[in-house]
Amino acid sequence: MVAFFSISIRSNAAAPTAAQSRVVLPAGSVILVRTTSPLQSATAQTGQTFEATVSETVGVDEYTVIPTGSRVRGVVSVARPATRQQSGVIEVTFDRITLADGTVLPITGKLTSTDSTERRQIEQDPNARVVLVGGRGGIGAAIAGAGASRSPNNIFAALGSMLSEGRDVNVPAGTTLGGELERAVTLRGRGRLRGGEAATLYTAPERIRAAQTALRERSYYRGPVNGTLDVELSEAELAERKKNWKAPANPYQSGAIRKYAQLVGPASKGAVTHAGGKAEVVCYADI
Repeated sequence: MVAFFSISIRSNAAAPTAAQSRVVLPAGSVILVRTTSPLQSATAQTGQTFEATVSETVGVDEYTVIPTGSRVRGVVSVARPATRQQSGVIEVTFDRITLADGTVLPITGKLTSTDSTERRQIEQDPNARVVLVGGRGGIGAAIAGAGASRSPNNIFAALGSMLSEGRDVNVPAGTTLGGELERAVTLRGRGRLRGGEAATLYTAPERIRAAQTALRERSYYRGPVNGTLDVELSEAELAERKKNWKAPANPYQSGAIRKYAQLVGPASKGAVTHAGGKAEVVCYADI
């Protein structure tokens, strides 16, 4: 059993280079990988390498840049077995990715949570680091501020009572981990993403700004137009916005779109077109 103790993340916006076929995956991008062999603090050694495979395609805009099945090399940077008083600890980094066509690229990556909500929590502490800790009831996330120093002793001190169970880290083969890039990587677009394919998508800042501008003009968005997807709203704010929201007037007053708007039912029910539209009691498609 292991737990995540985490580190910071930055914007998920990716910037294309001048050539459409070359894109930059920025620092802060997260790659989901699956371990191919067990990781155990009882036997792990500092400097030991292990392999993981990319479990979810990484795409920039509509292009694949890191396909599923690509191999990522991990390196154990800190390893300590459990004792009677303290749990085992493993910290890992990622230093190389081998794409499906054999292309090998150096990377600088670190461990992070696989959950986006936990990653936002991690971001609040610039000194937090993600490590694997034995006996924490499965793979979860918590923040341990280990300071700016890379000394293992700082990690152990920051974890404190979290190490009290005295169990070893045991990460089975097939476990999904999150690797966060610490430095940007330039990659080549490898064809368009296929519909229905599970993928982690990064969007160029100019596309995000265009979407933010368009949504703001239609009163669907009130945040900053900054090219990043980092708005986090409280439940109270969401409720307030929902209460005050008013549907914008339909700008189409003639033609086929106007006719469609008159006949279509609500989007929540599939936007089915049938006689009577919203006022129809019976949907003939169901008969």
